[in-house]
Amino acid sequence: MKKILSLLILPILLLTGCHIEEPSYQEPYYEEVKDLHINWIDLFNVELDTYYVYIYSVTCIQCSALRDDLVNYARKENSHLYFIYPSEDITFTNDEELALSSLNKSNLEDIYIYTTPTLMEINKKIVSLYNKDYYEIRNILGINN
Repeated sequence: MKKILSLLILPILLLTGCHIEEPSYQEPYYEEVKDLHINWIDLFNVELDTYYVYIYSVTCIQCSALRDDLVNYARKENSHLYFIYPSEDITFTNDEELALSSLNKSNLEDIYIYTTPTLMEINKKIVSLYNKDYYEIRNILGINN
């Protein structure tokens, strides 16, 4: 019975995202990609024209489900995926539309995070993709389900 209940609850949790109102500022636990972590203030300071930034939390169920696949993806040559762990510098919002308005912005002051996981593509110092959906993140990065 517990297994059936778990199987029913997991898809619901995966679809809803982990809304973070007050993030826990613990140390990141993606030790395998420690060298690929950047700070929020460096969102637009990576020396590449196009790259992905993945914002995650250790308390997020979807982030935990994506963890191994994203670590493996990031370790591929030329993946250009960077990780950001929530910090006090990030502007979180309860307004989903405001968060989605971060698309096509190029200033940190105009970027809002609604939930984790969030995947952004930065193209020539502009947010060219903003996605917070577990399944879409997998599809964007070409990770098989």
